[in-house]
Amino acid sequence: MDIESESSSCSKNSTERERASNLFNCNICWQLAKDPIVTQCGLLYCWPCLYRWLHFHTKFQGCPICEAIIEEYKLVPLYGIGSEGKEAKDLDPNSQKSIPKRPAGPRPETATSPPAPRRRPRPMLRAAFAVIAQLVLILCFLIFVWTMDNNCAWVFPIMQR
Repeated sequence: MDIESESSSCSKNSTERERASNLFNCNICWQLAKDPIVTQCGLLYCWPCLYRWLHFHTKFQGCPICEAIIEEYKLVPLYGIGSEGKEAKDLDPNSQKSIPKRPAGPRPETATSPPAPRRRPRPMLRAAFAVIAQLVLILCFLIFVWTMDNNCAWVFPIMQR
């Protein structure tokens, strides 16, 4: 491997890293997002920047880029490995008011295991039982009629005359 190809691969890697890091830049301050939060329109901001935008800089409750309505309870915070609970403590430089913690975001329902499959009634089995029951009743009726006609006292001793 010569020096030229090695330096071109290094510059290629650095530009890829720059592009990748720019994906996580705040759309207000253009720095790597601190306490990143995503709006419903899909734009990424630092929580302190977005909070200042919504509460101090303007009465407009919309996205600074696309002007979609922003509702704080619908914002989605992004957490990385080890970032849980390490939110930045920030003061607004103009008013010295403390910026609150990021909203927790809408919580989806917890996934549960699927319910046990219900046993479906088997229509063919029910029909077979119904036919068998009818046949048994018919057979019993025929036996009863036959014994009455033949005067079979040994089958039904009560019916003796």
